[in-house]
Amino acid sequence: MSNERLSRTDIITISTSLGLGFLSPALSLFFLTLWPRAADTIRRWIQIALVEKSLYLMIFLVGIIPVTMFVFTRPAPPDDLLKHLISGVYHFQYRTMFWGSPRLMAGDLYIGFDHVAALAYQYLPHHLAYLPFQLTLLIGLAAVLPLAILRQFANQPRSVAFVLTTILAAVTWMIPAFTERVASARPEDFFALWDLSVFLVRSKREAVIWAAAGLLLLPTYWIAFAYLPAALLLPVSRRLRISVLAVLSSTCLLFWEIYSNGQWLPWLWSLHTDIDMRVAGVAENQPAGLLLFKIAPMMLFIMVILIVYQSNFTKSRERLHWRNLLNTIIPENSESVSTSIALPTLLFAWFLLPDMIRYVDSLGPIAAVIIARMLNAIPPQTLKQLRPAANATALALLFLLTNNTFHPNPMSNLHIPGYRPGQKVLTFFSAATYDALYENPGIRVAPAMELGMTRRAVQRAGLQLEEGTVNCQELAKWHVAWLASPKMTWAANNAPNCLSLVRLDKSGMSLWAVRHAD
Repeated sequence: MSNERLSRTDIITISTSLGLGFLSPALSLFFLTLWPRAADTIRRWIQIALVEKSLYLMIFLVGIIPVTMFVFTRPAPPDDLLKHLISGVYHFQYRTMFWGSPRLMAGDLYIGFDHVAALAYQYLPHHLAYLPFQLTLLIGLAAVLPLAILRQFANQPRSVAFVLTTILAAVTWMIPAFTERVASARPEDFFALWDLSVFLVRSKREAVIWAAAGLLLLPTYWIAFAYLPAALLLPVSRRLRISVLAVLSSTCLLFWEIYSNGQWLPWLWSLHTDIDMRVAGVAENQPAGLLLFKIAPMMLFIMVILIVYQSNFTKSRERLHWRNLLNTIIPENSESVSTSIALPTLLFAWFLLPDMIRYVDSLGPIAAVIIARMLNAIPPQTLKQLRPAANATALALLFLLTNNTFHPNPMSNLHIPGYRPGQKVLTFFSAATYDALYENPGIRVAPAMELGMTRRAVQRAGLQLEEGTVNCQELAKWHVAWLASPKMTWAANNAPNCLSLVRLDKSGMSLWAVRHAD
């Protein structure tokens, strides 16, 4: 056990470098280059990190850094959570909230979540109403993610397991769009957290608690069934796993069929048509394969390649064959579930099927768990030899994590002075759509939350706002009273005759009044 300790000067050096790293990694490196004691400080820091007791600090930091960065930056929800919070104003009818969108389903697709959100909006200050949802998801992920990864290293020494857990958790937090999903705090993001928590279950009692939590979540999201296959990863008997999946699936089907008056299945069939009706792409539906061109997912991919190339774990396990496919998907005993690499890989493939970035909060953590199980199959002595390099990597990632999680993202000021409930607002399909709704409860906005559910003419009119194209005759025909859009290409003095500038926000978002609109 090392007797190294960090002096007060060392602590000041590290704190200053981390603080400058929050502003810019370049400033931190510049400071460390000039500071004469930097080399000695870094050497002692790494030596202390090699001490087993200090590894608890790594696990703590990989969870607390994202929480701390969130508190400092306080990003506002970029989209759907804002509409959930004010859904009660519209009596939980999205057809009332969004105009020009006849394809919207009758009813509320998030009825359970929206009732809770409406209570938060009713009793909390409006600028804080979304925080309980964001913080619940954030703290949940900060705790569950490292613990779920750590549980996979049953065959490795604690010192090795802690360092590898820190690396995998830090890389997961830095995956593009991951923290954006946390800030969004949508119902499906809570399902992603629930899925991840399956890797914490260790007994029949915990499995029942996990299943009960899933039952409570079912009314919050109309596509909840997409997250139910995680029940097959419960480390309990085969019969209990199948029973849990059957109960969850039948309850989901029964609830949504009754609530929708038998329209739930037609709603599902219409999703493909809605996507085809879009006149432009949606960022969250971009191919998930694009993530591989980003640094954090690429690191995970490279780790998989190195593990497969340098280890023999594939030789020590039974290869997948059509004859034992059932036993691979539903192993007979719980021990096989806890160590199976195939099961989380199948769950990863399930979420990869839609090929959408929007599932990154499921794909990222599951990928980390898969890699952890692959590493757990490597002989401990082999990983012990890599521990110094792993420690240095973990420390570097913790440093980078301070600048690669949350960033300030305040809401735009789109409050409409003197607006009347029921007035129509046309927005560019972006954060403007949701900011305008939240700032002006009671107005009606287009395009809708699902772009393809809005009439194509209205979609095009909203998307063309970014180009500065406005058709005053169409606005009059649709009785549009206000426009909200970023990046208008004309100033107030040369805007179309039917528009009058109300406000230009510092974020670049602009609000315009439409003259002679009803």
